[in-house]
Amino acid sequence: MKQQDEKDQQIIDRVLRDGQQTDYALLVDCYGPRLFAFVATMVTCREDAEELAQDCFVKAYAQLAKYDAQRSSFYTWLRCIAYRLCLDHIRRHPGVWFETDEQVLQAIPDDEVNSVLDTDDNQRIQLLVEAIH
Repeated sequence: MKQQDEKDQQIIDRVLRDGQQTDYALLVDCYGPRLFAFVATMVTCREDAEELAQDCFVKAYAQLAKYDAQRSSFYTWLRCIAYRLCLDHIRRHPGVWFETDEQVLQAIPDDEVNSVLDTDDNQRIQLLVEAIH
């Protein structure tokens, strides 16, 4: 288990044992920006991305006892929750998909950014989808 994973598990154990939301805030602070960047690759509206990222943390908190560190890292688990929330959002709002802006590009690994920028819109969408999976 990686050092960050062990640290996350200690925080999760304290939250489950003591019910301290302030401990959970440590996880939100740690993963919030990264999760927002991921969500921003799937929805075009910044406000929607912020709300979906927040909803993800709320849902994760409510289901924290179901988290299994043996199956995935905490961030991977969060990202799965966020992905499902984004898909639900996209289904409810047809036509809402990707936006290629600075925040989206920051979520893509550096070695893939140039290939995304050098393609037409259809190829760009496919590359973005592949970059987040």
